[in-house]
Amino acid sequence: MRAREEFNFTVLFEPAEEGGYVVKCPALPGLVTEGDTLEKAHAVAGDAIRAYLESLRKDGLPVPGDKKLRLDPVKEISHPSIRPPPLPPSEPPSAPARECDARRLSEP
Repeated sequence: MRAREEFNFTVLFEPAEEGGYVVKCPALPGLVTEGDTLEKAHAVAGDAIRAYLESLRKDGLPVPGDKKLRLDPVKEISHPSIRPPPLPPSEPPSAPARECDARRLSEP
């Protein structure tokens, strides 16, 4: 029987606008989960991390080390802007329709 391995990861619990907490683990890219309460968020975080690590092992990939966070992270609000999509190319103006006098065409 294999000995159980223990890992330590920094986990972030961010209050969600709609209530509850969004959970992320910076060392495990793509790991995001949530819980209605902080207690539930802790529980689902543990389950999500275990599943992530089991998936890495199954695929033969190494378990990454923890990513230490800065003690005093910089928090800023970003105001990115993007250009509007280009307008579709305009079609060249069509020649005005000319009325045809059928009487002229039928005269010899």
